Amino acid sequence: MSTLLLITAAPTSIHAWHALGLAQALQAEDQEFRVFFYQDGVQVANNLQWVPDDQRNLSVEWQKLSIRLPVCVSAALARGNRSRECQTSPNSSR
Repeated sequence: MSTLLLITAAPTSIHAWHALGLAQALQAEDQEFRVFFYQDGVQVANNLQWVPDDQRNLSVEWQKLSIRLPVCVSAALARGNRSRECQTSPNSSR
């Protein structure tokens, strides 16, 4: 069975961090899963979002999983994110 995590919470939300924790747990158990960032969750890909040095960066934490991190382009554009402002990694699909 495969699990899909639909991330709709903004990076500042505790729900977004719980989703990351679930993804980390699934990966640790070698469970098959995918993620998709939608609605306010697309802010995870925003390169212009500043995070203080003494706080964990949700975007960096997701990238550490080394999985595809697709983002809804329409939701990103609706929130003012343009492609050049979105993080791109070898494992991302936008």
